[in-house]
Amino acid sequence: MESASPDIIRIVENNLEDKFTSYMSTDFTEVGGVNYIADVMNHIDRANEKFIFDEISQRDQNLSDEIRKRMFVFEDIVKQSAIISNQDGSALQTAADRFGQVDTEHVRSIGPMIHQESLRKLCDLLFSKTQEANQLHTVLAGGPNTPLGRVLRDHPQIMALAKPVLMATPSTLAALTDPTPLADVAIIDAAAHMPAIELLSIICRARQVVIIAHDATVTSPSVKTLIGLLPHVEARPRLTRRSPRLSAFLQEAGYGPVRRAVPTEGMQGMVRLHRIEATGVPVISSGLVESSQQEIETVTKLICDRAKSFTVVPVSYVLTVVTMTEVFRTRLGAELKSLASKDKTMGRFLRHVRLIGLDEVAGAQATDVIVSMCYAKTTHGRLIQQFGPLEGDGGKGMLLDALALADRNLDIVASFGPEDMDDERLHQSGPRLLKQLLSWASTLDATAVRPTPVQVADNVLFNDLAQLIKARGLEVAVDYGFSDGVRIPLVVGAKGKPFALAVLTDDAQFMGMQSTRERHRLLPQELARLGWSAMTVWSVAAFVNPDKEVDRMVARIGTLYGEA
Repeated sequence: MESASPDIIRIVENNLEDKFTSYMSTDFTEVGGVNYIADVMNHIDRANEKFIFDEISQRDQNLSDEIRKRMFVFEDIVKQSAIISNQDGSALQTAADRFGQVDTEHVRSIGPMIHQESLRKLCDLLFSKTQEANQLHTVLAGGPNTPLGRVLRDHPQIMALAKPVLMATPSTLAALTDPTPLADVAIIDAAAHMPAIELLSIICRARQVVIIAHDATVTSPSVKTLIGLLPHVEARPRLTRRSPRLSAFLQEAGYGPVRRAVPTEGMQGMVRLHRIEATGVPVISSGLVESSQQEIETVTKLICDRAKSFTVVPVSYVLTVVTMTEVFRTRLGAELKSLASKDKTMGRFLRHVRLIGLDEVAGAQATDVIVSMCYAKTTHGRLIQQFGPLEGDGGKGMLLDALALADRNLDIVASFGPEDMDDERLHQSGPRLLKQLLSWASTLDATAVRPTPVQVADNVLFNDLAQLIKARGLEVAVDYGFSDGVRIPLVVGAKGKPFALAVLTDDAQFMGMQSTRERHRLLPQELARLGWSAMTVWSVAAFVNPDKEVDRMVARIGTLYGEA
């Protein structure tokens, strides 16, 4: 047998060595230890992290310190950054409050400045045209009933240069002025249901036109056509205290998008249906029962009840009664006038009451609204299936405007129900909406609608703050609001009591507002009108010193509830 080659022996030796090495190797993995605990602590929320470290520190302070050293904690970055570490939530809040004060003072100062400058320019104008100015003075001093058309015709230069602001109804404008351009700009408000002839009487007297209207409920074909020709600027509607149920009904009925606000529990409006038994005699001119004494008495009682709910009536408070017929409006006005003559206190409250027809709701404003259906059954118990202004093409839009008029409470008074309305005889959208409204209102109860509290939101900082606030024994919810409405980042309330404190922050919703005025002044003002006490917790302050921000919120809650 021949001897083996040394090269072959070397190859076999290397292969055997590799085989034995693979059999003998072992994979060691570290399990547990300080590093593992540090990694776990990096993935839990602040509240639990604080609780665990407190427990560990009581048992082994050295172990607690060692875990902290190995954690990737943002506090280390904060301590090294003078810009971040010096941020103070209270100072930021003071700066925001100061901006609100300065902005308010600035807006208030604009009017007097414009008035002063306008007077200066007018004086310069009159001095430059002394003879014509003296003639105009003689005409105006001659009596209070000087026709506007005469002034415009006899003194065109002064009137053109002075650029006076004229406020008038279309009929007044047509009666007092010639159909020629007399204004640079005509601003047309409350024109949703305006006849074409009235619209023409305005636009023929102006070089430019601005229309203020809610596009979804405009029923005038001529106004709709003109709106289609003009560029659009969308104005954000203010938040209202109306019932969320009413907002949802309006949107479903075709009113258009409605911002669903979140008033506090005590400020949220209600919708109430007052069904009464009433009959009457048809009016000769229309053949309809356009009013009933029982409904007049019910509406009068609602007005009196509303007056009794106030200790002091706010200056801005307006109670509007919307009537379907002029007959009912006249009779109700006479009843209220008689009531005012007998009761001086009631007479003062009636200064806040407005009686308007259904065709006058566009452009109106009201805190509370009473919508009276006016029509009643005959003495034989039969409801005549005709509903006046609702029968026209604009009936649905006018009824939607009447319902949306309420900033807070809506009372509906009717002597008939949906069961009395015959579907086969309801040919127009207005009466059909009326039946839908009565069916919906009859199912409502007196409970307030509240959003479902959310315990965890996308804002991690506020989730941590919520846990710290809960540890103080307070009620808290994050991302509070309705799915299709305005949401408040965090709300706080005392244990067992309604939420009262709205906490804003510089999140995407807040910073998405283009205007600094809107963010720092108008939004807190709107929340205050909804019943909230609003404050801002800036994200950098919540990040740097969350406990101090919680202290601020707890102090505010103590002030609100009178608890030191």
